[in-house]
Amino acid sequence: MSIKKVVFVCTGNTCRSPMAQFLFQKFLAFKGIEDVEVASMGVWADGVSGIMQNARQVLFSREIKNVTHISSPFVHTTEKTTLFVGMTRAHQKNMIEIIQSNSYSVSKNKPKKPYTKNIISIYDIIDTDIDDPYGSDLTYYKITADLIAESCPKLLKYINSIKIS
Repeated sequence: MSIKKVVFVCTGNTCRSPMAQFLFQKFLAFKGIEDVEVASMGVWADGVSGIMQNARQVLFSREIKNVTHISSPFVHTTEKTTLFVGMTRAHQKNMIEIIQSNSYSVSKNKPKKPYTKNIISIYDIIDTDIDDPYGSDLTYYKITADLIAESCPKLLKYINSIKIS
């Protein structure tokens, strides 16, 4: 496998992307894959908020216990072995916009073409965005987690198909 890190990205990094992080970690462990790091970030994360209680409860119900998580703001890397997965197409667009706004050459003050080939949306994998459960009841969080869990095999297949040059 050529991808060494998968980073799930949502808005605040307190619901979807941390659930995706922990669910994908569990899926990889079940498959015996130990050489892929999994993390999560948010395009508007504040860097101090924890995971939402309903998200924690859903993970706990799936035998993912002792979840420790503090939101992390999105930081891009041009490392080709890192794959960023937006939970919606809007998150993919937000990530690219953030990168483009930070991609000025210091010497010439001109935009340089940023590396964005390692940014996808979950929509690219399962043909649907994963909506934000923030503020919803536990049932909606469970539905969100189900959708994320169902995407894990397809995401792994996609990752295995990537040829890094």
